[in-house]
Amino acid sequence: MPLPRVNALARRIPRGALPDPSALEKTLHAGNADEFRETRVAEALRLAATLSGAPRHLGLHCGGLVIADRELTHYLPLERAAKGVVVSQFEMRAVEAIGLVKMDLLGNRAITTIGECVSLASRAAREGVAGAAPPPAPDAIAEDDAATARTITTGDTLHCFQLESPAMRHLLRMLRARTLDDTVAAVALVRPGPAESGMKEAFCRRARGLEPIAYPHERLRATLAETHGIMLYEEDVMRVAAALCGLPLAEGETLRRAIALSRDDEEFRFLERGFLAQAMRTGVDEPSARAVWRDLTRFAGYAFCKAHAAGYGKLGWQAAYFKTHFPAAWGAGVLNHHAGMYPAWVHVEDLRRHGVAFAPPCAQESGWDSTLAPGSLAGAGGTVRVGLHRVTGLSHATGERLLATRAAAGPFVSFADFMDRVRPTPPELEALVLAGACDWTRRARAALLLEARIGVALAARAGHGMRSARSTPPPALSLADGGALAGAAAAPKPGGEALPELAEFALAHRVRGEFAATGLWFAAHPLRALAPEHVRRGAVDASSLERHVGRRVSVVGIPCASRRVESKTGGHVLFTTLADESGLAECVLFPRDYPRWGPAMRAEIVRAEGRVDDSLGALTLVVERAWGFGGDARHEGAPSRNRDDALNGRAGETGPPSRYRTGSSEAARAAAAGA
Repeated sequence: MPLPRVNALARRIPRGALPDPSALEKTLHAGNADEFRETRVAEALRLAATLSGAPRHLGLHCGGLVIADRELTHYLPLERAAKGVVVSQFEMRAVEAIGLVKMDLLGNRAITTIGECVSLASRAAREGVAGAAPPPAPDAIAEDDAATARTITTGDTLHCFQLESPAMRHLLRMLRARTLDDTVAAVALVRPGPAESGMKEAFCRRARGLEPIAYPHERLRATLAETHGIMLYEEDVMRVAAALCGLPLAEGETLRRAIALSRDDEEFRFLERGFLAQAMRTGVDEPSARAVWRDLTRFAGYAFCKAHAAGYGKLGWQAAYFKTHFPAAWGAGVLNHHAGMYPAWVHVEDLRRHGVAFAPPCAQESGWDSTLAPGSLAGAGGTVRVGLHRVTGLSHATGERLLATRAAAGPFVSFADFMDRVRPTPPELEALVLAGACDWTRRARAALLLEARIGVALAARAGHGMRSARSTPPPALSLADGGALAGAAAAPKPGGEALPELAEFALAHRVRGEFAATGLWFAAHPLRALAPEHVRRGAVDASSLERHVGRRVSVVGIPCASRRVESKTGGHVLFTTLADESGLAECVLFPRDYPRWGPAMRAEIVRAEGRVDDSLGALTLVVERAWGFGGDARHEGAPSRNRDDALNGRAGETGPPSRYRTGSSEAARAAAAGA
């Protein structure tokens, strides 16, 4: 059965009706009942009714703790989970119902990133780097810092905790957030409750003075004055119930939870009748009470409490501060710890636009983690030396061996010395070469790859008693498209004849090699190296869209984030972020155009054409046509059939690596390794 039809049928099933077939039959409209009697649909309903109410799975909260004044077995049964830890047999609501305290202690990479940024910036200041200033303690950051406010207001908040998603960056621009309080409000506004009820747009208009502030009832003026007449935090539900119905705050909180947890329409209507009766008993007219109830029910289940929003908002503000004032030190911390929705290259490109330089991994200079280059500024103009941890497939053991031998015996004197002392595996060695980690030899990467393969082949043959190395020449190296890089070189002679030096890879192949090896690029931006001139001709920069509002333009970029959602009519809406050298362009493809142009939006490089829409300062390209380029996507509207061609991430991040092969076939690779 097609998924759109499944979703359409599911939407017509009332809440709570599934376990009772007779109740379901009575509730469904006569016109729909026949459809639900179809053999497949009826069988699905029967099976679903059997499963309804059963636990979906036995989950384990990664940071959930239960706290009591004596051994937990006095209050509840325990068991050992599959991972070996001891857990409560009661689920979280039952734990709370019997009066125990439960607490969620979650790890947060943003705290570690901020801490590392402060450490690196402090070290630069201690070492006397010219222009380096010591950073403030995170809790001492001004809540109205002007430079940070500009970063927040413009939505320039990539790699800032809770502030980097397309929806949040749009919201910050719509709200024109300037202070920590504005940031806290934005964190709460982006939650499904406020966002899906239309409160988000109303809040932004009222905060900017574009719409008069109105209150659902005059009694709520004092309660909702701080939030412009709109419920924003979880606490607002109980405060509204208390102000409108005269309930104690504790009962207001009980009402909020009951709304969020109501399982069926009858329970929901029971709560509604009670709320309306209590409100009218205190003198509130029925239309006003019903209007407030509608707002409560749309909002109650999907909001943040103010303390949660404040904690997240403060971390986001601190991240924006350090990105603004110490971008180089911040960039090193981001590379080491960030795990957001975008691949690492998106963050690196953003920081490059903020004046940070990134040097490739280097076997002579890099540590395992990324750090500031010696003598480098922590702010704009500083250089981040990318760590060896970014090299794909490089094991921690090999990295430790490299660092230990470099510390004990000094710098490597040649590529052969490096191979002999570090002893990387063939894939590790090739990844290091392609990443640029052996550029200190001042030799072409092509020549290093050739020497690496010959060295590996000779070592393998000697170790396995194979034929003399002079009997069979090593294979030719080839490029990603199968073209020869150089002819087969003669094997080294006993006298130690040097290998021939080869020309360097073309720029496009260096970029692909760097990306395959690190998920980043250093030689050039892929749009310059890989996109043909005719693809980029006539396109506008992503950063200039505000100058083209209401006009039809083209943008060329690399897809770096994508989300497909089903529309209410059953079609699909595709949200895609395209990155070019200037910034990010948020694109939306609506159901009418999705079937034809949607596949092209997943290509390696995309040219999207459409109208620039402005919603309170949030800019979106409404795509009307799209072309995909790179890999197999070479004609209008065609997707890349080979997903390995997508420049949308490194293996283990948001997508597969770009293609890059250094042998003309699997047989050549095997021969190069001496197999």
